[in-house]
Formats: sequence, structure tokens, C-alpha cells
Amino acid sequence: MTEELLNKYDVISARHDYLTGCFALYRNNPTMRELFKQSKDYRKVFTEERNFFFDETNFAFKAFEKGLHYSKIKTEVESMTHVVRRLQETRQIKAYFEFQIIEGFAGNMLWDKGTLIYRKEYEAMLYHLVRFKRKFSEPVDLSKQIPEKFHIGRTKIY
Repeated sequence: MTEELLNKYDVISARHDYLTGCFALYRNNPTMRELFKQSKDYRKVFTEERNFFFDETNFAFKAFEKGLHYSKIKTEVESMTHVVRRLQETRQIKAYFEFQIIEGFAGNMLWDKGTLIYRKEYEAMLYHLVRFKRKFSEPVDLSKQIPEKFHIGRTKIY
């Protein structure tokens, strides 16, 4: 995350196609703190018990991955990706969408003193551990110090 990005954009996403719940950065100002109110459905989202994946796509991940225009993606509620894409298009906010995340069971990753390298070639901002955690079966000793350098395989950390 560079000063240039932080100064230029109101919203920064770790994916190129939609906002991610595991990492989306919003500028701390009154407009952005109330950005969720730009969704016509925010009251429904906050008053019902079920999860709408409001911070992401309201379950329309595949449609956004395909590159469909947000206005063509019909969902039960207008998600934050819909809101940000709409306001970005009308130049009301500046949003940065760039693929900086590794997801799934990628393997072949190296953590080296705070830098995550994928396939010895690409630097990534983060690895979304959501699926990996379900497969990782070794007990974790939280009293051990985390080494400065380690490898992340498809199902194991070395």
C-alpha cells in the first residue's frame, strides 16, 4: 500500500472485479463513513438476521468475476460493490480495484519478512485463508514465535 494509492483513492479493493470482505480499505471521512447509506437496501441488510454479503456482492461473485457491468447484475440487495462501482462511474468517488490477493488452495507461496511471494514471481498483498483454514489440520502452537520466512503449500505451512 503506497502513499500514492492512499492519497488518490477513496476505496481500495484487493480484487480487480469486486470488493472483498477480507480486505477493502475506505478513506476515513464523513462521505465514506456513510457510504453504505448509498445502497437503497441498507436498512434491510441491517435489520434482517441473515447474511447478505453486503460488504461484497450479495452472492453475485461469479457475475462480477465475468466482468458484467454492475447495472446488469441483479441481486436481492444492492451490495457495496454495486454502490462503489456506481459512484465510481459517476465520478463521485475514486475507487481502485486491482488483483492483489491470493485465494483458494494456491500453494507455492513464500512469506519472507513481511513480503508474500506467489510462484517465486508475484508479490501479493495478502492470502485469504478462508478455505485453507478448513483443510489445515495440524494443531497450532500459539506459544511459538512465527519465523521470518516460511512456505505455504496447498494444505500445510512449512
